[in-house]
Amino acid sequence: MLSRAIVPILLVLGTASLPLGAQEFRYTPGTAQYRASVVTKMTRDIGGQRMEDEITQLQRLTVGLFADAGDTLRIGVTVDSAAVATRSAGPQDVSPLVG
Repeated sequence: MLSRAIVPILLVLGTASLPLGAQEFRYTPGTAQYRASVVTKMTRDIGGQRMEDEITQLQRLTVGLFADAGDTLRIGVTVDSAAVATRSAGPQDVSPLVG
């Protein structure tokens, strides 16, 4: 009975001392889309007057991850849509940022 218990222990101890080679990994290419919204509230006191404003930013982004040779990683970010609006000035033109 004792010999049955010793054999697995010896096998584990024997393989534990083997040197390990370098481990390889590779990035898996892919894309994902993200939506981001940011609301910023501001309060300013100027000359005894309090001014409040709010800026709302909405974006939709596509992020691409690409594997180059070896351990080199390439990433691309595309702004698919963007919108910015403020309480005081209304919607802003951010169309040059898209693309």
